[in-house]
Amino acid sequence: MTLHHVEHVQAVLRSFYALLTPGGSLYVSDLDQEDGSFNGTRVEVHKGFNRRTLEHALVIIGFINFRYETASTMHREEDGQDKEFPVFLSSAEKVK
Repeated sequence: MTLHHVEHVQAVLRSFYALLTPGGSLYVSDLDQEDGSFNGTRVEVHKGFNRRTLEHALVIIGFINFRYETASTMHREEDGQDKEFPVFLSSAEKVK
């Protein structure tokens, strides 16, 4: 749940790739794409991630075997209503 606070996501993902040994795995857990209400206007962050867009970014870097699933759902109250925010867990592997 940190990546949506990173300004240059692609650069961080490239750094992760460089740090992994061949065949190593990267696991990322973060918000699905949302309307910005999770963090509100108090901080400048990404509004979660579109899973296919994240997968494309990882493939461009060289990751393979990308998988994701909904790991959890966070709840926040907004205007007296409970709002759900799905959180995904993704994995990808560095080419051997």
